[in-house]
Amino acid sequence: MNGIIKKIRETVSRHEMIKAGDSIVAGFSGGPDSTCLLEALNILKEDFGIKQIAAVHINHMYRGEAAFADERYSEKFCEERGIRFFCYRYDVEKLASEQKKSSEEIGRILRYEAFAEVAEKLGGAKIAVAHNKEDQAETLLMRMVRGTGTEGLCGIDYVREGGIIRPLLDCSRSEIEEFCRERSLNPCIDKTNLEPIYKRNVVRLRLIPEINRIMNCSITEPLAVLSAAAREDRDFINTFVEDVMKESECRGDSARLSAERIRALHPAVRKRVIVRCFDAIGLKQDISSVHLEAAEKLITSKKSTGQTEFPHAYVLKLRYDKIVFEKKHVKLTKNYRLYSRIISKDYIEDSDIEGCGISGGGSSERRAIAESTVKKRGREELCAGNSSNIAVKKTEKKQLFDYEKITAAPGEMLVRYRQPGDIISPKGFAGTKKLKDYFIDRKTDRDVRDTIPLVCIGNKVVWIYGCEVNEKFLPDDKTKTLIELWLEEEKQE
Repeated sequence: MNGIIKKIRETVSRHEMIKAGDSIVAGFSGGPDSTCLLEALNILKEDFGIKQIAAVHINHMYRGEAAFADERYSEKFCEERGIRFFCYRYDVEKLASEQKKSSEEIGRILRYEAFAEVAEKLGGAKIAVAHNKEDQAETLLMRMVRGTGTEGLCGIDYVREGGIIRPLLDCSRSEIEEFCRERSLNPCIDKTNLEPIYKRNVVRLRLIPEINRIMNCSITEPLAVLSAAAREDRDFINTFVEDVMKESECRGDSARLSAERIRALHPAVRKRVIVRCFDAIGLKQDISSVHLEAAEKLITSKKSTGQTEFPHAYVLKLRYDKIVFEKKHVKLTKNYRLYSRIISKDYIEDSDIEGCGISGGGSSERRAIAESTVKKRGREELCAGNSSNIAVKKTEKKQLFDYEKITAAPGEMLVRYRQPGDIISPKGFAGTKKLKDYFIDRKTDRDVRDTIPLVCIGNKVVWIYGCEVNEKFLPDDKTKTLIELWLEEEKQE
C-alpha cells in the first residue's frame, strides 16, 4: 500500500471519520490537495464500506479560461472514476464587491454552502475537505499573531460539527504532490495560490519560509506537535468539565450550578464549564474572552447577587448559593398564528397550520406543521423609532413560497423568535448569512431583534415577518405548487 494511502487510512480510522455505509461529499477544486483526497477516497472506498462518493467543484470565475479548464479537468477526472460530479459557478469578485467582503471570505461561504447542499441531497453525507499539515501550520501561526488561547492552539480539527472530516491533515504537501506524480494525476495549478494576495498566501509564501530560514529547520512538524499537545490538554480538562456538568440542573433555556462548587474550580475548568452551560441551553457561539472575564470577576467576588450579560440576550446570574445561566425573555403583549394557502393548477385551499398538519384535501405530500403561537409587540411599535430599523409594513402581511422547497427542507415549520445559529439567504445575497449579521447590517435595535417573529424550519429562517424572505424558498420557473403564508393576530380572551 502506498505510504500516503496508509497514512490517510490510519488518520481516518484513528479519528473515526468514516463508518460503513457513509456517503462522502468531497470538495474538489482539481488542485493537488483535493485531487489526492478524491483519489485516496476512491481507492479506500471498499476498505471503509463507503456507500457513494460525490465531488463538488466550485468555479469562482475570477481566472477566466483557466477556471473553466479546471472545471473540465475535474469533471473528466470524476467521469473516468464513476464519481458523481456537481459543479457550481459564482462570480465571487462581483459578489464580494456587492457585499463588501473579501473574495476569500465569500468563496469560503459559498463552498461550504454548496458542500452542505449536496450532502443533504445524498441523505446526510460526510463532507471531506483537503486541509493538510501545512494548512495546519499556517492556521496556528495566524491565530498566534492575532492572539489565542489553548482552544485556538488546537488548530484545525480532524472532525468538525456538521459532518466535516479532514483525512489529509497528517499529510505534508510534498507527500501529496509526490502521490499525484506517482499516479500521473496531473492536477491543476491555481496560479493565484502562488501570489501574496491573501493573508494566508503571505503566511505560506513569505512568513513560513523566512522562519524556516532563520531557524534552519521546518516549523511545520513542531507546530503539528504543538497542536496535538493542545488537543490533549483540552480533552483532559474537558473530563473535569463533564464531571461538573453532571451536577448541573439544565431545563429548557436555563441551567443552575452550585456557586460553591464552581468557585472551587480552577479558572481553566471554570471558564469551560461556563461555556458548556450556555451551550446546553442554546448559546453556541460568540462567547468571547471579555464575557468570560466578566463572569470570572462576578463569580469570584464577595457579592451574593449580581449578573453579567452574554451574547444573544443570555445572562449569567449570581443568586446567593447558585450560579444561574438563562435566556432573558422579552415581555410581549400580542399573539400571532401562522396560516397558509396551498395554490396549484388543480385547487386552491385555505388552512390554519395546526398540530396534525394542514387539513383538507389536495396534495398527498403534505408536511406536518406544528401549531406555533408567538407573543409579540404590536406591529405599529416595530415601525416606530429610527427609520433605519426594520419596519414591519402593513402591506407585507402575506408571502408566497415554493411549496416543494418548503416541504423538502428537513424539520417542522414554526413561528418563533431568533436563536443562536439562525441563518438566512436574503434576496439578492450570495450564500448564507447569520441572522445576527443581517440585523447588524440593517442597524436594527437590540431590543427590537428579539420581538420580530420568524417563520423557520430548523435554523433556516424562511421569512422575517413583514421584512425579508429566504431566497432559497422563493418560487422560480420550475415551481409547480405555491404556498402562501401569513400571520394573524389572535384576540386576547
